[in-house]
Amino acid sequence: MDGETHFLRACRPDCSDCGGGLLCLHGLCTLPCTERDACQRLAPSAECVDTADSVALVCSERSVTAACDLPCTADGDCAALSGSPRCLGGYCRYGADVGSGGAGGAGGAGGAGGAAGAAGAAGAAGAAGAAGAAGAAGAGGCPDSGVIGADVMVLGDMFLWQDRLIPTALEGLARGAGALATDDQYRNYTSGTTNSLALGGRLIAQQYATGWSEGPARVIIMDGGGTDVLVGTCPEPPTADCPILVDAVAAADELLGQMGTDGVEDVIWVGYPGPADAVLRAKMELLLPLLQGVCAGSVVPCHWVDLEPPFADHFAEYMAADAIPTAAGADVAAAEIWSVMQQRCVAQ
Repeated sequence: MDGETHFLRACRPDCSDCGGGLLCLHGLCTLPCTERDACQRLAPSAECVDTADSVALVCSERSVTAACDLPCTADGDCAALSGSPRCLGGYCRYGADVGSGGAGGAGGAGGAGGAAGAAGAAGAAGAAGAAGAAGAAGAGGCPDSGVIGADVMVLGDMFLWQDRLIPTALEGLARGAGALATDDQYRNYTSGTTNSLALGGRLIAQQYATGWSEGPARVIIMDGGGTDVLVGTCPEPPTADCPILVDAVAAADELLGQMGTDGVEDVIWVGYPGPADAVLRAKMELLLPLLQGVCAGSVVPCHWVDLEPPFADHFAEYMAADAIPTAAGADVAAAEIWSVMQQRCVAQ
């Protein structure tokens, strides 16, 4: 395999932008495919992945319903690619590497300064760096979605609710990229109290129902399951068949199904950073992969944001408590969310 391949670099919708016979699909340099064998020349573990919808190629009359991609569970799964991509949302990504550097070359260095750079920095400096890279990628890598603030609904529990830190930081990145008007904001239905997936009556689903009654949404940004883990009990050590976990997964599946029926275009599901408390962590380590699986198999396109890597070894700096981010942690979380939104061309 060519170590300088542009595979999975961010790109503009120009079929000559990627080189090496690759095409720009959904803002990424890749190849259309019908089976995995067609992808393995790009990376040994690359797979043929269904796209969210049919993508018309700029340079031909064909349309594409599947493209080569590289699934991952950790950054090490991306080591076959040059330029140190990271595992973001379950797929290897270079971060925000579109801009003056284009695809590959200098662009790879720009990507390292996107989500990864923000994860290593704290406070406003980290968010500002991410915003600069985000603006370039949002403008160049994705078609204008026409999504406005009223089209985006934020749901969830304490982690996204706390002082509106994460939604505010995320809106700042969107404004910096020109994807959100200066005086616009997302519709926020998160709650510090009524926020479980399953316990007490599927309260995040109620947030969604309330929001939908006030107007439909094209994009959902959410978390879920933290309250179920915090409040519910499991045997020690917990197992995946613990009722609170099973119920939370079932509620997530049902909620995503309803969103698909309603015509939601994309869901950004934010996975929690691991809690410090050992009992909570044991339950969360079982729940998060199950929720990620539900997201991956959902009828509505669902994009997972993994916050464990950037928050690892920074708990005291990024978290005020097991479910509450600090301002620095909110900046890092927002940068990670925005990176996935860029790579998947969501609300750009």
